[in-house]
Amino acid sequence: MIAMIVLAFAGTPLAACENGGCGTYSSDVLDSPYAGWSDCILHEAGEKPLWHGLTRTGVREQIRFTFTEGHSSYTQVIDFDGYTDGHGSIRLKTLHDEPTDGLVISGQKSRRVSPGDVAIIDRLALSSGTWEHAIGTWNGDDLYMHCETLDMERATAAGYSFSSANISCNQPEKLMPLVQFMTGLVDLKPYANGRMY
Repeated sequence: MIAMIVLAFAGTPLAACENGGCGTYSSDVLDSPYAGWSDCILHEAGEKPLWHGLTRTGVREQIRFTFTEGHSSYTQVIDFDGYTDGHGSIRLKTLHDEPTDGLVISGQKSRRVSPGDVAIIDRLALSSGTWEHAIGTWNGDDLYMHCETLDMERATAAGYSFSSANISCNQPEKLMPLVQFMTGLVDLKPYANGRMY
């Protein structure tokens, strides 16, 4: 399914974020220097805050991967739901903050995920340690400028986990199999100009 939607709003998402955020991410995430840059863009696009808990019934886990280009000109969002019956669903959408049109949502795709692929997602997340900490980062003390960031969230009945990486500048070997599998499910490929996705 491919669609384009234009949402008009007063001001830009980034301007709203400068005034304390929009609630898609917790204050702990927003306090991190490399995380939560798409807080208000996600809010304007109708994404629900996962840090409040599961947002849909019949799911055992929700995962959101948010790729934000280093100059915040676009955001790509992967939403994954793992259902209690073992299947899953995954969705991709691209968000652009256009000066004249407001928020443009384009490139939407969705597909059903087999129980086998759901098991691979869970296995790769477990082996990478992505969800071991409530709020975590893959960057350590390294300083990065203008890199594409990846915010990774997971909500289950047991709680919420968040992890982030400057994915175009820092591609942790342990994390990349999970990132590559998730992006592969929605045919999201690296760009030739150096941006990861």
